[in-house]
Amino acid sequence: MSLAEQLMDAADKGDVRAADRLSESATASDFEFQSKVKLGDCCTALMVASYRGHASIVRIFISSGADVNIKDREVSGSSRTNE
Repeated sequence: MSLAEQLMDAADKGDVRAADRLSESATASDFEFQSKVKLGDCCTALMVASYRGHASIVRIFISSGADVNIKDREVSGSSRTNE
């Protein structure tokens, strides 16, 4: 499983310890990775954490460099974290 997929999994499960540990070595491209696996739309790990209500993980991802302005590729104009 790639680092981006591990970030996605931690965001989905609400695993704060894993999110914190993984974020230390994550790059911008890891945070930009979008997958349909978790919510049905193409989403980033930040979007998944926000959707699931995992505020601690959202803060970790943002402080680690996740871009809050990335748009969901399937839903035009939706960034999920800005809703």
